Amino acid sequence: MNKRKNTVKKLIALAAVLALLLSVLTGCLDEDFYDQLNDLLEYELSDYLGDPGATDGYGDTDGGSFVKPSGKTPVPAAVFEESYTYYYDLLTAKEKELYDGLVRSVKDGSGYVGFSGYNTQNAADMNAVSRAATAFLYDRCELFTVDDVYYYTDGGTLYLSPKNQEYWEYMSSLDKYQKAFDEKVDKVVAEIEKNCSNDYEKALYAHDYLVKNAFYDHDAVDEVMNYPTSYSPVHDLIFSAYGALVNGQCVCAGYAKAYKVLLDRLGIPCVYVVGWGDVVRSDVGHAWNRIVLDGESYYVDITWDDCLENKGSDGRFQYSGTVLHNYFNVTTDELEQTHKIDEDMFSQPDCRADDYNYFVYNGYQIDGYNFGKFVEIAEYQKSETCINVRFSNPSDAARAQNEFKSGGWSRISWLKKVDFVFSFDGDSGCAFVAYQ
Repeated sequence: MNKRKNTVKKLIALAAVLALLLSVLTGCLDEDFYDQLNDLLEYELSDYLGDPGATDGYGDTDGGSFVKPSGKTPVPAAVFEESYTYYYDLLTAKEKELYDGLVRSVKDGSGYVGFSGYNTQNAADMNAVSRAATAFLYDRCELFTVDDVYYYTDGGTLYLSPKNQEYWEYMSSLDKYQKAFDEKVDKVVAEIEKNCSNDYEKALYAHDYLVKNAFYDHDAVDEVMNYPTSYSPVHDLIFSAYGALVNGQCVCAGYAKAYKVLLDRLGIPCVYVVGWGDVVRSDVGHAWNRIVLDGESYYVDITWDDCLENKGSDGRFQYSGTVLHNYFNVTTDELEQTHKIDEDMFSQPDCRADDYNYFVYNGYQIDGYNFGKFVEIAEYQKSETCINVRFSNPSDAARAQNEFKSGGWSRISWLKKVDFVFSFDGDSGCAFVAYQ
């Protein structure tokens, strides 16, 4: 085994968690990106865990050392008591014990917790560790410095340790970053509560806030993948709630984690969901959310509602100013036209309600071809960042596009003949007109 492979192996923990990181935390990117990522992590699944039978000593069977964490890790002000723990509730009693231990290791600042009676050669034991660690990472999105969980053995005791991001060069200044994160969350939550009167409005406001104030940072991803030894440590945060809320730079995982953090604080049940952003390919890893309103579940994908981007004069990506709602409160059937949910480890309920779907709730859905209705909605959406409607028959969206471009746009009193684009989704019937 070469030196690079050995070095990485010494640092890597749970196989299932890292396999998910490979396919999920990377966001919605192109095929070249995934080829680069696979080259960077060119290991068999067994290489992550090492050979079964690790004995005494901190590390795996190759003898790699593991230093027990020291010092205190800052705990987010709103951590634990307010988090919606969907995945915890799906665990067995044994798995919950492991999860609870991870929570304690963060709360008390020790950084690790030990358990007796676990055998690394036992598949059931290691499956329990994997499920508990994954549930912990998915439920605790406010822990923006934690991106994995280590396991190691010592004298017959299994230790679990939440793993901080490797490139945190400012670990000694974590209090400062935690303070910035807590203050940002407090400010956004206060803004939402001031402007919204019910849970639907709060969930929508949080969605729109993230679309307006964060953007999908392709440039940071490129730097992370192509210059892994020299990129800015801040770029590790594109996978975290901190990246989305404080830096305004993230990938799909950052959007989804930030959304969960905000809705947790607002008391709205929110779940971090993983899977793929392509129903055919299984290498296009993706993350989004599921929320609960009035007892019914809906899927929300902020990344795909923030897909309109421009490049500035320096060639770097920047926010376009357009907020879409095509993936705000959709059903399972609607989601699965373009997404595939990863349910190998944890299942998700079948979402069938559409009462709080953005287009249904606001009267922006058009049943049957009616361009006059389109114009009426456009007049009402004058203050929005774009015209956004949904046709119940997707083919009607194509007809509306043709009529709009053929001069129908002039029927909208406030829309001038400027640069605009009319686009629609042939599967969902969602259409939008973005303009300058």
